[in-house]
Amino acid sequence: MTTNNPDYMRQWRKNNPDKVKRNRQRYKNTDRYRQHAREYYADNREAKRVYAKAYRLAHKAQIKASKIKHLYGELDYNLIFEEQNGCCAICGRHQSQLSQSLCVDHDHKTGEIRGLLCSDCNLGLGCFQDSAVNLKYALSYTQRWKKGGKKKK
Repeated sequence: MTTNNPDYMRQWRKNNPDKVKRNRQRYKNTDRYRQHAREYYADNREAKRVYAKAYRLAHKAQIKASKIKHLYGELDYNLIFEEQNGCCAICGRHQSQLSQSLCVDHDHKTGEIRGLLCSDCNLGLGCFQDSAVNLKYALSYTQRWKKGGKKKK
């Protein structure tokens, strides 16, 4: 935990002289510590990979919340999820029918959150560049072929 409170830091240094000494040594010998870290990682690569995987599985919700907060700021994902009854805002499929959690959909120009979408609908909107015109063209195209229409020449 970092703090800007000088009194707290003074007390912490007084209570943790061994840590203060170790930190000072690290700053004096940065290159040596970096080399040690590289060697340690190389020697323990598999163990670190296994640990990281177990950590990600055990802390899925926290990691997701952290990513959402980083990308969108303060956002109550659960509130939006409840408002949409746990369903995609476009196709209406429920979260339980999906292999991934619902994605946060936002306007790329304004950053405004629009809702939660399944990954298929989110990807579809992205492919159509969030353009209503492109979506209308796609709709008329699929309807024309549904009716047995021919290609325009």
